[in-house]
This record gives sequence, structure tokens and C-alpha cells, in this order.
Amino acid sequence: LVSYPAFSEEDNAPSCESVVVREWTEYLDAALGKDSYLTVKHKLHAFHPDYFARRSGLFSYSNSNRAAARALQAPQAQTETPSAPHPSRTAQSIRLDIADLARFFKNPAQYYCSRVLGVHLDDPTETALEDSETFLPGSLDQFEIRDRILEVLLLDPLPDRAVETLRAQLVSDALLPLGAWGKKWFGEQIAELTSLLDTRWERIGILRKALQARKTAPSEIRSLPLDVNGVHITLDGKIPLIELSGNGGTTREIALTFRCGAPRADVRLSAWLSHLFLHATQRHASSVVVQGKKADSKTKTFLLETPENFDAAEELKSILSIYLDGLRQIPPFTPECALAYAENGTQDSTAMEAAKSRWFSGHTPLHSGDANPYFRAKLGENGPFHDEAVFADLARRIMEPMLKAERKLEQGGE
Repeated sequence: LVSYPAFSEEDNAPSCESVVVREWTEYLDAALGKDSYLTVKHKLHAFHPDYFARRSGLFSYSNSNRAAARALQAPQAQTETPSAPHPSRTAQSIRLDIADLARFFKNPAQYYCSRVLGVHLDDPTETALEDSETFLPGSLDQFEIRDRILEVLLLDPLPDRAVETLRAQLVSDALLPLGAWGKKWFGEQIAELTSLLDTRWERIGILRKALQARKTAPSEIRSLPLDVNGVHITLDGKIPLIELSGNGGTTREIALTFRCGAPRADVRLSAWLSHLFLHATQRHASSVVVQGKKADSKTKTFLLETPENFDAAEELKSILSIYLDGLRQIPPFTPECALAYAENGTQDSTAMEAAKSRWFSGHTPLHSGDANPYFRAKLGENGPFHDEAVFADLARRIMEPMLKAERKLEQGGE
């Protein structure tokens, strides 16, 4: 079996094979004849309908690619689907979803490029080929695999052979490596996630039960009208709230945020924005953020509770003013750097060093540091530190109120 690229990955145009392949086929033609071997020409995309059509000469076992092929063949509606509205930099009225506001603060540079300029940058980390084949899935594939494992483990009751069926699906979707390595790694994820789901935390109890309750929790679309710098903003949100029983038969409402992965600053900030929105719309619930991959010290859990007489609407206005400014000029802000600064804010020099270490250390997460193409293109090599005073002011305004409202939760408790 010899495989080689014979078509362009961009437009599927024919391209020349390597000299070695050409010499090999010429040798076979001369020695055995052209009928001595079979040439199969594959399509540009794995979801091409021919892979799932009879008598096409091609086949695939991938369920996800089959679904994509069916979607391509489905009749398309003739009505034009409107694109998502770009926020106007001069609009006097804006309707904004709380999740969209969180996307802005996750990566202001990407938000500005995609929503205001309509520009999308390629991420070389997503398209670059590895120098050598690895035995384990990449980081993004690992996140998807764990997410799909969680969907199965949260089923109640858990169907027979559900885990084994999932492993077969992941293999067919080319997410999980074949053989003993893939099977061993998959088994480790099952054990680690099962252990994590069975942990008990303050305020929410056993994580598995809390997540199962969140799947069926009712949620309603709430709206909050605000006037910010002469612009009327209607902030919408739909946040599910779970009801948990406390001591003495009391119940409490919790907005639960869970990420099955390494702790990230933007996830905490997103939960804070949702928490502010709930309180500004007179829904006085607590918020809990859980981030981790297994039941160990690296799993971080925080409780968000606003102090008495705290004006959540005014805090949202302050945040929205930064958003409006960000539609005109990209703010020098990344969540990881800003959080590092705010957490070390007792001394400006120490805090700034902590923030810069998140950018220059070489260990910055792809989503929030100089490895991200949008941050790299718009903030430059020095990141958000071109004007340290502006960066420090933004970090304080955005992160300090969140840190004051946060409290770490420990395993165990009620």
C-alpha cells in the first residue's frame, strides 16, 4: 500500500507525485503491466458524499463524516439567511447577548477582527503537520473526547456497553488512536472523569448530580436595558439555574459553570459576567465555577457571591463601556495576563512581572497569549504591555471586582 498526495489541498487541482513514487509506478508498469496494481483517487474532503454512496469505489466508517455528507446533499432553503449583525461603532442602540460579551473579553483582538472588520486569520497550530506521529490525541481532540465521555457518563442510567460503543465511535471519527495505546489512554480518561464526577464539593454536593440537574434545569431569556455612554444597550441572556437542597430543607439556586480541562481565566470571567447579569435582572443566585480534568489539586472550584449593596447593573455598565471602546480600538487586554496582574496586585512591579510572565514564558495557553494569531497580529510581540498604565487600569477594572466576589471551594462540605 502506497499513499501520496496527488491533488492540491486548497483547490483539489492535480499535482505531481514525488520522484520516488513516479519511478516505482514506472517500474511496475514495465515489469508487470498497468493492471498489476490498483489506483484509488480519494476526494479532497473526508465528508464527500461518494464515500457513502454505493458503487462509488470509496467507503468510510465515520459517522460524523456521513452526517456531514447528508447535510451537503439535503435540499437548501431558497430564503436568504441573514448573517450575524456586526456591532456598529456608531450605533445608538445595540442588542447584545451575555455570551457574546464574554466572547469579546475572551479575545478582544479576534472579536474586533471578525465582528468589526470581517477578517479571519489562519491559526498555524491548527494546520501545521507534526514532525512525527504521536501516540495520543492532540490537545483540542482530547478536549472533544473528554466532552463526549462526559455526555455518556452523565446518562442516568448508564446503558450497557455505552462506554465501549463510544470508544468505537471515537476510533471511527479518527479522534482516538487505534491499538493498545488508544485503548489504554481512553480507559485512563474514563477512570479520571468518573473519579472527578464522584467528588463532593461545597455548595453543589456531588458534581455528577449537579451536572445532571443542570441538563434539565429550566432557563428563561432575560433582558436588561442599560444606557452606556449615550448608547442604549439591551443585554440578553439565558442562564440555567439548578436548585439544590441545603441544611434544614432549604433550597438555593446555583448557576454552575463546568469546564473539563485545565483552568482558564476567560472561563472564570465569563461566569462572572453571567453572575452580574443574573443579579442585575433581580435573580439573586450564587454561581459556581469548576474547572479540571480529574479529582486532584489542579481542579479549581470557585464560588461567586456579590456583597451586600453591590450594584451589579453599574458594574455591567463599566464593563460595557470597555466593550464599546473595543469596537473602535482593540484594548490591550488578555484574560490570562490581566488575571495574573490582578491576583498579584499588592505591588505594581510584582503584578506586572506576573502578567508579563504569562505572555513571555512560553507556556501561555494558545487561546490567550502570543501563540494566538489574533493577539500576535494585533498586539505585537510585546503583547498588551505597550502602555503598561492602560493595561493595568483595564486589569483592575475587569478582574478586581471578580476576585473580591470569588471564594475558593474545597472538596467535601455539605
